[in-house]
Amino acid sequence: HNNTLFFTADDNSGKGKELWKTQGTNASTVLVKDTYTGSQHGNPEYFFVLGDTLYFSGRTSSANNAIWRTDGTASGTVLISSTCGTNPNCSFTRMTEYNGSIYGQGYDSSGGRELFVMNGTSWEMLVDLSPGYHYSVPKMTNPTQLTVFDGWLYFETAGNNGNAIYRT
Repeated sequence: HNNTLFFTADDNSGKGKELWKTQGTNASTVLVKDTYTGSQHGNPEYFFVLGDTLYFSGRTSSANNAIWRTDGTASGTVLISSTCGTNPNCSFTRMTEYNGSIYGQGYDSSGGRELFVMNGTSWEMLVDLSPGYHYSVPKMTNPTQLTVFDGWLYFETAGNNGNAIYRT
């Protein structure tokens, strides 16, 4: 992003796996931010660009996978969201940009692991493709392989209803 490579690394300084950047030299390789303060791993992953901003998911003290954005500086690396409505931990993964919005897999205690879209700073389930419960656990579609092709967002599901490919 902007001639800079962002990646996850642990330099054994006690911060854990965190957000780093480089422009290809030792001098330019630096820690951007310790997103999970202390020795816990922030584990930044699922990097993607929307507009001129780099987004990623990473752990916080209250969420397994929260959404962050960065401009490449510590002060410009900020938590956007770690909740889906009243659910305090969406566990966001497999994110991508489509038509100017962020789409990804999230978890909602009433709908399970489904396709979510970010509207500003809040996440909303796009659709519950496997409504209902199975032994007190929400049925889930587990959307993966989010791919934009020919004006559509495609994704694969592997949930309680079997495997399928959808587009939106």
